[in-house]
Amino acid sequence: GLAVGTKWSALVFVAVLGLLTVGWDAAARHGAGARRPVVGALVRDAAPAFVSTVGVGAAVYLASWTPWFRTPGAYGRQWAVEHPGEGVTWLPEALRSLVKYHQDMWGFHTSLAAEHAYASHPAGWLLQLRPTSFFYEAPEPAQALCGAERCSQAVTSLGNPLVWWLGSAAVVAVLWWALRRRDGVAVACLSGLVAGWLPWFAYTERTIFTFYAVVLLPWLVLCLAYATQRLLAGAARRPEWLPATRVVVGAALLAVVAAALWFWPLWTAQVVPFRLWQMRMWLPGWV
Repeated sequence: GLAVGTKWSALVFVAVLGLLTVGWDAAARHGAGARRPVVGALVRDAAPAFVSTVGVGAAVYLASWTPWFRTPGAYGRQWAVEHPGEGVTWLPEALRSLVKYHQDMWGFHTSLAAEHAYASHPAGWLLQLRPTSFFYEAPEPAQALCGAERCSQAVTSLGNPLVWWLGSAAVVAVLWWALRRRDGVAVACLSGLVAGWLPWFAYTERTIFTFYAVVLLPWLVLCLAYATQRLLAGAARRPEWLPATRVVVGAALLAVVAAALWFWPLWTAQVVPFRLWQMRMWLPGWV
């Protein structure tokens, strides 16, 4: 309820994670020897879980609008008073105004198609092909601020590229295990990507940005951690491979930390020489 009160796209997480728990219940019933595990999970587990999750979530979401309800001059609060007989007429005026507000928000956000230099297609989000520039300046006097002829000061939505690139490779492996091996852990790792990434492909005609992908990061890390665990477990079955595998994993971890230090100025608006800013622009789409 609080998540949806922050951003509506959390609704998809509620749906996907809810289905995931139903799958877990069905698997547990199957493992316990139930005669009809899927039917039992749908009737005895899914139904009450839906009522409790969606019911409590809806109540919490509505409660998140309390300041709006208590403020007569809030945006759209008096719409029902100003438009008698319109909207969902059987609702109280405050709720009728809230429904209209939601309709307007939905219409705006699903039809927004303004041109923007940092708009990006979701196909490139995992690879961070077009991060959003939140802030950029060339502060003066340059010599006094950064000791160079030109300075740069920036804040960008670029994530740690090594985390995202290694994580993207891990997603491919985890997807293979989920489809080919029917690996339940792999399915759980992918669930957040299904909820937080795939729905945006239905809205590619509107203006969307890479920073929407921030909600994917925990699930990307889960995929990366699981793939690493599988890699080490596979190497453990071949003792001669284990030392080299551990070195590769350790080197990758150190590279991730080094990348975080390298890109820190781009996340914190530090003033650096323009040349050092250019050296951090690894891809054309980052500029």
